[in-house]
Amino acid sequence: MARTSSRRRAAKLMAKPSGSTMVIWVQPECLTRRQAYVFQQLRILNLVKIPEGYDLTWTMFFLEAAPSLEELYMTVWDHPCEMEMNQEIRREQLYSENKGVEWESPTSNFKHHCLAKFILVGFQAKDYMVSHVRRVLKAAVNLQDVYLYDRLVCAKCQEKVKNARRYDALVRCICPGVNLPIKFPCTNEDQRAVQKRMPRGIGSLAKIHFLSSNKIKAEHWPRIAVDSLGAIED
Repeated sequence: MARTSSRRRAAKLMAKPSGSTMVIWVQPECLTRRQAYVFQQLRILNLVKIPEGYDLTWTMFFLEAAPSLEELYMTVWDHPCEMEMNQEIRREQLYSENKGVEWESPTSNFKHHCLAKFILVGFQAKDYMVSHVRRVLKAAVNLQDVYLYDRLVCAKCQEKVKNARRYDALVRCICPGVNLPIKFPCTNEDQRAVQKRMPRGIGSLAKIHFLSSNKIKAEHWPRIAVDSLGAIED
């Protein structure tokens, strides 16, 4: 599991290589020997709490650092239930409003040969997300399946936003996706249109699945936003 940090351009990684659990902060610019060892052992990686609306290119770092990775899970979701809305507290604790992570691959034509499944939760038919799926399709030459779920639904989030009206400007800043219309391709026509934008010119044979977040596959359920599911209502 990994989380992006709002206070630094780094990611927190909780990995389980060979049955053990390790928690490390990772700066994509430079891996330590210990971090490199952890990544080389990874088979399944779950990236959660990725803020909406920001470029996802930086997540390719994990593919490049983990050559044995077989399954990649990503949850892109502005989740106010777990966000500090009080502006004074945010200022005191030095929260940053810049949630993006800048990273540029040192390899221009990187290829990953082990990734078989890519699961993206919170997918929307926006350019930055479509481009990212295309990026993974291009790099993961043996990718078999891509599962694209729409945004997770949390009733408590809406209530927290409602109760924070005096921080309206802040709410819009730190979780802009909460009140925006969801652009998930629900119809067959919309899905075909999105699919045409992804593998064009790549030659990927991966099958793309569009799924509702209230019908998460049993095999994906234990890994999707595992520490946030308690707030989700059916």
